[in-house]
Amino acid sequence: MKQGGESLLVFICKSLISIRLSILFAKRVPERYGRVMINRLFATLFKGKSPYETIDPDTVPDDCKGWGSEDPFLEEIIRTVRPTTVLEIGSWKGGSAIHMARCARQEGIATEIICADPHVGSPGLWLANPEAMYKTPAGECGTYTIMLANIKRAGLTDLITPFRATSSVVTSVMRQQGLCADLIYIDGSHDVIDVEADLRHALKVVHPD
Repeated sequence: MKQGGESLLVFICKSLISIRLSILFAKRVPERYGRVMINRLFATLFKGKSPYETIDPDTVPDDCKGWGSEDPFLEEIIRTVRPTTVLEIGSWKGGSAIHMARCARQEGIATEIICADPHVGSPGLWLANPEAMYKTPAGECGTYTIMLANIKRAGLTDLITPFRATSSVVTSVMRQQGLCADLIYIDGSHDVIDVEADLRHALKVVHPD
C-alpha cells in the first residue's frame, strides 16, 4: 500500500492461482469535491423507474453468500477514501456491495456504488449444469434477481446501482457520462485473461486527480 498526498493506490490479490483474484484501486477524495454526482448513473440508466420496484424480497431466497464479502479491509478503504463513486466489477449476489454501502451509511458518506456484472454465469456454472443454465432467463443466471432482493432487503437501494453488463460496457457508459470512480473493486471472472481485461477497462475510469 502506497500513500502520498491526496492519492491512495491499493492492490489486493488473493490467490493468483485461478481460485480468487480481487483487485482494488482507489483515489483519496479531496474535501473540495462535492457530492453533486451522486446517483447520476442510476438516473441515467433507469430514468425514474427503479429496477428494485418489481422485486419482492419475500419471494426470493435470502442468499447473500459470497467470498470475502465482509472483509474488514473493505470497511477500512471506504472510511479512508470516502468515495463519491465506487465501481465494483463482479458483484455475484451483492454481498460486498452491501457491506461497503452499510459502511458508507454508518460513516455518513454520500456515495453511489455501481455494480457491474452481466450475471450470465461463470464457466464453472456452465460446466457443472449447462442444461439448467440454458433454461434461465436470457442474459441472467439467477444471481441478478437475488442480488436486487438482497440489496432491497438490506435497505440500501439508494446507494447501490445495479448495472447488468460487462466491465467494457459499464466503463464505456461511465466515460460517455463523464463519470469517474474514486474506488474500483475488481472481483469478477478469476480467469487471468478476463482479469487483465477488467483491469484495462477499470483504469479508464479511475479519477484523474
